[in-house]
Amino acid sequence: HNLSGFRAAAGVEIVAGGRRLAALRMLAADGFPVPLVPVRVTDDADLARQWAAAENTARTDLNPADEIAAFSAMALDGHGAPAIAAVFGVTEARVAQRLKLARLSAPALEALRDGSISLSQAGALTLARGEDQAAEALERALRGIAATQLRANLLGDSIRASQDHRAALVGLDAYVAAGGAVTRDLFSDESVIEDPALLDRLYAVEVDAQRQQLLDQGWGWIIALDDRYFPYTLGQRQTRAMLEPAAMTRAQRQTCGGWICVERDGTVAMRLGWVAAADCDAARRAGVLPPPPQPEATAPPPGSDPAPGAPDATEAAGFSAALLEDLRAIRLHALQRVLIEQPTLALTVVAWLLDRDGASGQALDLRLGDPAIVPKITDGFTADIALARVNRPVGDAGPMADFARPDLAGQAIAQALTRTIRYGLRWNPDAPDPAFADLERQAGANMRRDWTPTKDNLFARCPSAYLDQVYREIFTLPPDHDDARAFARMKKGEKANLLHMLFNADAARGYRLMTTTAAQRIARWVPAFD
Repeated sequence: HNLSGFRAAAGVEIVAGGRRLAALRMLAADGFPVPLVPVRVTDDADLARQWAAAENTARTDLNPADEIAAFSAMALDGHGAPAIAAVFGVTEARVAQRLKLARLSAPALEALRDGSISLSQAGALTLARGEDQAAEALERALRGIAATQLRANLLGDSIRASQDHRAALVGLDAYVAAGGAVTRDLFSDESVIEDPALLDRLYAVEVDAQRQQLLDQGWGWIIALDDRYFPYTLGQRQTRAMLEPAAMTRAQRQTCGGWICVERDGTVAMRLGWVAAADCDAARRAGVLPPPPQPEATAPPPGSDPAPGAPDATEAAGFSAALLEDLRAIRLHALQRVLIEQPTLALTVVAWLLDRDGASGQALDLRLGDPAIVPKITDGFTADIALARVNRPVGDAGPMADFARPDLAGQAIAQALTRTIRYGLRWNPDAPDPAFADLERQAGANMRRDWTPTKDNLFARCPSAYLDQVYREIFTLPPDHDDARAFARMKKGEKANLLHMLFNADAARGYRLMTTTAAQRIARWVPAFD
């Protein structure tokens, strides 16, 4: 190889090939013929140092500490990793690793130089945060702790991007673009997430976007699981649809739902096409579930009274006899109030009842005085519970003269007879006439006009499971929703207090699940019975 030299004031200083020059001088002194040897000369001191470093590296591997010093010297002179790699004939990755090792403390570099620690141990030490942690880690390395254990201790609970499903879903580039910091372990090709809170927020946004995409496709409900897999018991309280998700129409999807979870590699897994118990009837009508099996016994004729002791919707809800009596009184009160304000309709109803075959003694409670059709617990009424009476003029011609006008007489008769209407238009309140509900709709009767459900008049008197149904109904939550589960785990008294607040207090506006639609449902909600 030719020699390399730097042109100085005193001549050319050999920077590469000093041993070869000494050998040539020894040959010449012993009388051997020495040929002319070319010398590559430069006036650039920096280039001369590069020639010297390149020859030293090519001749034998430098001690890592010396290599770190050589690479750092070029980096300090403004050379990038590609230029340093080209000069020393190594990869850019090796240059990056050595330059990161240059950040180690002087004791760590000295330990690397004298062989007290290995190169892999030194690489693990670069993960230390702060001088104290670095000193402690060096002490452990000097005691012989392996590089893998050092790395695990230094990372601790840090989130490793390659092993975390959240990072896999969000993407490291998106995390960094959002301002997240990353520690890159060049010696294990690992990236460590430094801002877990930011990663959680980005992950939640991405998962919600995946969930919303499915809801936009028409699915009735989608639950995002925190787990990276579907639990074995998933769907045990739901019914699997008989149609494949891809074969369902949008209307059919509306009766179903499903779950999503993010697997370790960031893949969003889905299980769709499950029907909650509350949606089974709608799913059957939509053709998502098969129709229920028909009973073998002959069904009773339409409109007939149920057999004594037969279960009804109220018994399924678990309402007590006292609560049922109060609810019926409130419902009848609402109907009587609107009929009193519509005397023509009231007279029509009374005439229809009086003309029916076998109606005597059933639909009307004809006796002097006003029947006390009020609930035992009057809490929750926002107006005078007494029904209004006809406004009539005051005259001097005697008490009956007040009703000489046919219009006033008709109003008084209509109002008086309205007060005698029995619940359900029948003597037996347990078997309401179908016309009762039709009359409520025609008259515009509504239990919520003057009455609001409260803890005392309703919620504290209902079974705990019924309160769960009310909560899910007003917020349209499937049974497996996290909020529905949280409510179900509450004590009954806590449930009653919360529902009382939602129905009665201004604080309900700030409830985290409250929306305009939910508030409208609460304003319209009435207990289902009969």
